[in-house]
Amino acid sequence: MRKLTIVVLIFLAVFFLSLGGYLFYQYFVIKGNVDEKPQTTLESSESTSSNVVEETINEYEEETEGWIVYEVAEYNFSFKYPSNFAPLKDGLTEKPFYSLIDEVPFGVTLLQNVYVDLGQTPAIKVMVIDTQKEIYDILDQLIKEIADTTIAMQDPESIGYGAKPPEIRNTEEITINGVTATMVDRFGGAYAPNTEYLEYYVKKPDHIVVFKSNYGTYHGDANQDGTLEKELLPAVVSTLKYTQQ
Repeated sequence: MRKLTIVVLIFLAVFFLSLGGYLFYQYFVIKGNVDEKPQTTLESSESTSSNVVEETINEYEEETEGWIVYEVAEYNFSFKYPSNFAPLKDGLTEKPFYSLIDEVPFGVTLLQNVYVDLGQTPAIKVMVIDTQKEIYDILDQLIKEIADTTIAMQDPESIGYGAKPPEIRNTEEITINGVTATMVDRFGGAYAPNTEYLEYYVKKPDHIVVFKSNYGTYHGDANQDGTLEKELLPAVVSTLKYTQQ
């Protein structure tokens, strides 16, 4: 009888220990896993993206290394130009296009050293339009100039001269090394027949910086066809820096 009692007590002890272990597992382990909300794919991507820092890649950094810095103190900015170019001495400040009504208080013409003493040569030009207008307001004036010039060129004398009608080939907003600009690729304009233009307009609150390359088909010499200036222009734009924003 005593042995039976011991066996029963052992059985009951094992039973209650097993039951307690089962209840413990159900309540604390399984419930804990359910209450702990798994991270969703969206949450995971948001957490990851918040730690990502966008980097601006300057594809022209190596090309512009060693270029000469040109300071424009009046407007707190600078840019660089190739060492085989030089500012045209006593150069007149000109407008980006002939019929622009806004004031252009600053401009510089950069020529390859071998062309500095020549007249009509391909060039890189940088100028400032003193205005609070948006770029599209400025370009509206250019569009009107091209339309008016096209009408004027229907005159028989203009046709006989061999001038081609002007046109805006392409406009596009681009970013170069953090510099957002409106690019304008155009041909001709008032008093500029058969001339190619590539321009970049950069907007600031009280002014617009214009980077411009122009050359004419009348140069003839392959060394003066303006291709180099046109290819260099976006690299020059990439170096635009402001000392005060």
